[in-house]
Amino acid sequence: MPIKPPLIDLPIRVSQSGFYQGFTKDVAITAKILVGALILWAIAFPDQAASVLGQMNSFILAGFNYWYVYVMAFFSSCALGWRCGRGRASFAWDMMMTDPSFQISRGFR
Repeated sequence: MPIKPPLIDLPIRVSQSGFYQGFTKDVAITAKILVGALILWAIAFPDQAASVLGQMNSFILAGFNYWYVYVMAFFSSCALGWRCGRGRASFAWDMMMTDPSFQISRGFR
């Protein structure tokens, strides 16, 4: 059975012009609305926001503290290994972030 070719062209709608050129408007505008609502909530009800956000912060730090450290150590060691072991352009993320022709051809800016 032959191996299927990798999926390269994803059907993602991006804006072709204007402020959101090259980005998906749905994602960008939704993120702005959510962050704006969070800011307005914190301004309107500062005591409640401090309490709720403080509880969320404590839960995240208590539950994921060591897991986060281990995951970041693993990720950093893998990235360093790829960077040192194979060379600069073989790591796809490095190429995407540093090669201008790759960024423009794929719509990254």
